[in-house]
Amino acid sequence: MLGGQPGAWFAGQYAPLVLKKTGYALGSLLGLAVAAVILTLAVLAGYEWFFRITGRRFTETQVGSAGAWASAIGATILALVSVGLAVQAGRHARAAEERAQAEADKTEQRHEKELTKAETRLDRQIKAEWYREQARSVAALWESVNRAMEPIARLEQAIDEHLALRRAIPPDSPDLQASIYVVGGAYVEWKFRLFDVQTALTTADMLNDDHEIRRQLDVLKAHISRHMRDAKRWKNDATDGDGIGGTLNLVQSINLMMVLQDPMTYEIRRLRASTTSPSG
Repeated sequence: MLGGQPGAWFAGQYAPLVLKKTGYALGSLLGLAVAAVILTLAVLAGYEWFFRITGRRFTETQVGSAGAWASAIGATILALVSVGLAVQAGRHARAAEERAQAEADKTEQRHEKELTKAETRLDRQIKAEWYREQARSVAALWESVNRAMEPIARLEQAIDEHLALRRAIPPDSPDLQASIYVVGGAYVEWKFRLFDVQTALTTADMLNDDHEIRRQLDVLKAHISRHMRDAKRWKNDATDGDGIGGTLNLVQSINLMMVLQDPMTYEIRRLRASTTSPSG
């Protein structure tokens, strides 16, 4: 850990601290020495001044003056000590205030970082829930499409059987009227199922805001509209018209819808995966 140079490591780690403490100690000793010298000089100067004014013979006047001088010197020293203590207390108070402010700044920065992380986690959770809701809407859409497959197949079968019967029997045959009734029933069942698909499509369209998914939903919406137009046209043509063409377009529109299921499911999985990836 020391890299084979313990002296260099110690110097690099502790030398600045030792120098700082040594500087403080030398500064304090120097300050005390200067104060002692100044105090000694002040006492000597006061002593000399006192004897110059009052004389060097000890009389009652001189003793009274000495008491007054001693009181004045004591008061002066007390005042100087009080000022020194006040200055020192002020320095300690400022240092404590600075330490408290630094600690408050660190605490605030730590709280800001924690708040940012919490907001990031909350944002990721909200997005994850939102994408889950979108995934549920898309899953419900394709469930409704799959449920509509059987009514679509029955409608297609009813139309094809009716066209075959129509070519085989006279137009006024009772069997033909019964076949028309079967086609009408299959069409009503199909229409209810397609209404469910349209409702699920509207819900998915409102919930999904991803550009690619919305593009796929728009394509699916166009295919469903075409499918409904084709089914209605072929049903009417089979029951009221000449019945030429069968249900080929109906089958094609179904296939166009189903090819969108896998790409749309992939996009939903991509969005949900984006919320589980670590972010900065």
